[in-house]
Amino acid sequence: MSIAIVAGIRSHYTKLSLLNSAAEALDVRSEFLYIDAAQHYSKELSQNFITDLGIDFQHSFRSLDLPLDATRRISAIEFAFLDLFRNRADIEGVVVLGDANTTLVAARSARACGKHVIHVEAGTRTQSNSQEERNRRLTDEISNVCLTSSRTCLNNLRLEGLATRSLFIGDILIDGCMNALAQEAAPSIDILVTLHHDEAWPDNFIEDIYQMLGELRVSAILLLHPKDQLKLSSSTTYHERIAILSYIEHPRLLQIIRSAKVVLTDSGSVQREAHYLGRRAIVVQQYPFWPNLIREGLNVAVAPNLEEIRTAVNMAPSELERVALLAEEFGSPPIGTKLIRAILDSAK
Repeated sequence: MSIAIVAGIRSHYTKLSLLNSAAEALDVRSEFLYIDAAQHYSKELSQNFITDLGIDFQHSFRSLDLPLDATRRISAIEFAFLDLFRNRADIEGVVVLGDANTTLVAARSARACGKHVIHVEAGTRTQSNSQEERNRRLTDEISNVCLTSSRTCLNNLRLEGLATRSLFIGDILIDGCMNALAQEAAPSIDILVTLHHDEAWPDNFIEDIYQMLGELRVSAILLLHPKDQLKLSSSTTYHERIAILSYIEHPRLLQIIRSAKVVLTDSGSVQREAHYLGRRAIVVQQYPFWPNLIREGLNVAVAPNLEEIRTAVNMAPSELERVALLAEEFGSPPIGTKLIRAILDSAK
C-alpha cells in the first residue's frame, strides 16, 4: 500500500521537494507515490521546476495532452484522477496541498474512490469569494485529516466544527528558508517583484508597475509569467536597473528575497517566505492569504492600485527593516519531518 502526494502547480512542486527531502531522511520514500497533475499549462516552466527541485514523479498527467483552456484542463485532470484512483487499489491515502484547483479535484476524486484524504496547509481563510477560498473550504470539508500551517488556521477549523480531524504541524516553507539562511546571500537589490494573479489587475498594471520602478530609480527584479511579460509593450521605456525574468530556481529566489530591501508580491508562498527570511512584504491582495501577518504589522497589504503600491514602496527605510519571526505561529523546523510522520500516522 502507498500514499499518493499530488502536485500540479509551481508552489506545490516546492512543497513536495521539501516533503521528499524529509521522506528520504526518514527512509520512508518508498511508501509514497508522487503524482504530477500538470495543472500549470506551461510544460517548459513546470519541467524547469521539477528538474531543478529533483522531483521524481511516478505518475504524470502531462502525457495526456491536456487542453490549454483552464476550465477544460481542470475537468480533464479530474477525470484522470478518477480513472487513476479507481484502478489503483494500492493507493491507500491521498495528500493534497494548498488551495489550487488541482487540490480540490484530487481530494474530490480520492473520496469518491474511497481513499483517505489528507489536506496539507488546511484552514487558511481570507473571507473572500475567490476560487482559492472555495477550494480551501471544500477541500477541508472533504478531507479526513486537516494539517495546518499556522495556529490561526487551526483555530479557523475549530470555529467551523472540524477540530476533531485537524492538527497543527507548521509551515513546511520554513524548512526551505532555514536552508537558505545557511547559504551565502545574493547581492543586495532594492526590490523583488513577483506578480501573477492577473484576474485582479487593472488595465496596463504591469507596464505601470515597471514604469513606476524606473521612475524610482531602484534596482529591481521583476519575476513575471511569460504571458504577463507580453503586457509590456514594445514602446515601454527601458530601465537598465530592472531585470525581467520568467523563472528563477527556487533556492536562488529565496536568496534574492533574503537580500532584497522590499518584496512586492501577490504570492501566498512568497509573502511567508519573506517573513521567515526577515523581510517585510508588500502584499498585493485585496484579501491577504495570511491576514495574521498583516494584523501584526509584519507585512503591508495594498490593493492592486498603483498609488497605494507607490506609497508602500516609498515607506521610510525604518519601516522596512528586518522583522522578527512571529513566535510560535508557524511552528519550528524541521516541519517536513513532522508532516511526513503525521501523514503516515493518519493513514494507518
